[in-house]
Amino acid sequence: PGTPAADMVDDVPEADKKQRLYILQERINQQAMAWSRRMLGTVQRILVEGTSRKNIMELSGRTENNRVVNFEGTPDLVGKFVDVEIVDAV
Repeated sequence: PGTPAADMVDDVPEADKKQRLYILQERINQQAMAWSRRMLGTVQRILVEGTSRKNIMELSGRTENNRVVNFEGTPDLVGKFVDVEIVDAV
């Protein structure tokens, strides 16, 4: 809305839109995995947010570059910073 493109005719077939979206999402996923793999073996400062959504026996937090990290820890760490070695990328 409010741009010249908003008034343009949409003549791109739905199948083409879906294919383009798929290609874009695959590229984003590849780049995200590459970034995660570069972190392997490093120690990252994590702000502990709470219990992991994938495993209630783990905590979850974010690195300084906003990557989600799951790790073993106790609930008293929530809200604190901890140093965590990155050992896996998924």
